[in-house]
Amino acid sequence: MRAGQFREPAPSSSMYTEMYKNPAYLAALSEWGEITVSDHYSKAELACRWITFNFHLSAELGDGSLGGASNIGQHKQTLDNLKGPLALEVAAKGAAEGDAVWEKLEAVAPSDNIHL
Repeated sequence: MRAGQFREPAPSSSMYTEMYKNPAYLAALSEWGEITVSDHYSKAELACRWITFNFHLSAELGDGSLGGASNIGQHKQTLDNLKGPLALEVAAKGAAEGDAVWEKLEAVAPSDNIHL
């Protein structure tokens, strides 16, 4: 069953499916899962904590993160994931391995949101 932006007949369904449901993205998600398992985080928790606390966002420049949920349970889980910064060794590992995953996606990504 598809949910959110991927559900049919949502007007955006085919656009999101075309952009993100492709072999490169699915392989990258699998690799991201291997990173999280070795450090005992869920994919969502590692991503939420990384983006919110360990990524190079600048409040002075107006940077921030935005979360969304398709139901109240998912919203609660997202808020529960925001426990604070990752341990330095986990953040360093996530950065190095995340960069390696990005290198595989760069050619098929719609845009590089970091180096615009």
